[in-house]
Amino acid sequence: MIIKHVPGRMCVVCGKRAAKPDLSRFIWREGRLCEDQQQRADGRGIYVCRALSCRRRLCVSHKKLARALRCPEIAAAPKPLKIDGVMK
Repeated sequence: MIIKHVPGRMCVVCGKRAAKPDLSRFIWREGRLCEDQQQRADGRGIYVCRALSCRRRLCVSHKKLARALRCPEIAAAPKPLKIDGVMK
């Protein structure tokens, strides 16, 4: 029997490790943070738990976000950050 490898990722907000399909992926595109639902878009991405508390903290934790995406302009963004696909 062959066991298939499932890639693991870490939530940038809480640090919890989980399988890649269990986390949401976000990318920085055209000055906005967007949810990458297929998890295949080009560019640097970050992973966040699907828990509402982590998604809310993502909107205000600009330093973690800027460091993970290697994008210093996020740190200067107004708080709370509006993120496509997070808060509707």
